[in-house]
Amino acid sequence: MMEQILTNVEFTAFGDGGQSQAIWRIFKECNLKPLVSSTKGALGHMLGAAGCVEAAITVLSCHSEGAPPTLNLHQPDTGVELNYVPLVSRKWNANVRTALTNSFGFSEQMEHHA
Repeated sequence: MMEQILTNVEFTAFGDGGQSQAIWRIFKECNLKPLVSSTKGALGHMLGAAGCVEAAITVLSCHSEGAPPTLNLHQPDTGVELNYVPLVSRKWNANVRTALTNSFGFSEQMEHHA
């Protein structure tokens, strides 16, 4: 069971909507609602360091049992119902903690960690 997804949203209608739609399509059949958050609003584009830093944040999130907040996310407008973590962190409700992080770089560089 996936408890948290750290996304690579860039606060653009296309990028946020596309990732949200993909997450919704994957998890709707399983009837799962993982916590969905992003640190990009706090950290910006880190280029080559993004995957490593977000992987470290995901490991710390698993250890602390809390999903990091998505700064500046007041009203998600993605067209799907996801379990977003806006503005303040939120505790997980699971004994086994599993997480996924997505990092998409320039020139089609992509990293996915579970």
